[in-house]
Amino acid sequence: MKENKVATEVAAAEFERWAELFAIDTSTDGLDEEEVKAFEAFRNKFIKRVETGAITLDDDGVISFTPRGDDGDALKFDEPTGSLLSARLKNDSDVQAARRVLAAWSGAAPKRFADMKLRDFNFCSELLAFFGNS
Repeated sequence: MKENKVATEVAAAEFERWAELFAIDTSTDGLDEEEVKAFEAFRNKFIKRVETGAITLDDDGVISFTPRGDDGDALKFDEPTGSLLSARLKNDSDVQAARRVLAAWSGAAPKRFADMKLRDFNFCSELLAFFGNS
């Protein structure tokens, strides 16, 4: 097993810094049990990716994410806008729509998300959903 590049405490602090920069409430007060589980699962995935170096944050909170086995440049995710949803096409399946929206958000080609390991694709989708739910 590889050694982490960032200590867990530092990675957790980076998650909190990112959330604060984008005014994302990280309190679980008022959430039901399922919502708390979903929040904690996403938070843990985010922290793990910071620990491994797959995620870095710039001073403005913009995420640079390097998927596993990806030879391309890191994907950049800043604060999304509602206009991202217009990247969907009328006859898109949910997966096609997700790839188009993620591509529009990161400036990458939709094919990059189609070729991505499912674990990393799911994380990117969860990242977008996290903004939408906060």
